[in-house]
Amino acid sequence: LGAQVQNEFIEAISVAISLISTLAIVTAGLLSRTSTAVQQFDNWLESTIVQRAIQQATLVTWNDPPRKPGE
Repeated sequence: LGAQVQNEFIEAISVAISLISTLAIVTAGLLSRTSTAVQQFDNWLESTIVQRAIQQATLVTWNDPPRKPGE
C-alpha cells in the first residue's frame, strides 16, 4: 500500500510540474505577443506625433494676414 501511495504521489507531482511548465510556456508566449503589440503601438504613436509636428511646422494659412512677432 505504501508503494502505491508513493507512486501516485510521484505521478501527481509530475502532472503538476507538466501543468506548471505548460502554463509558463503559454504565459511567456502571451507576454512576448503583448510586448510586440506594445512596441508596434509605440512606433505608430511616435510616427503619428512626428507627422503632426511636421504638418504643424509646415502649415501655411493663406488667409491669415502677416503678423508682427509677439502678436
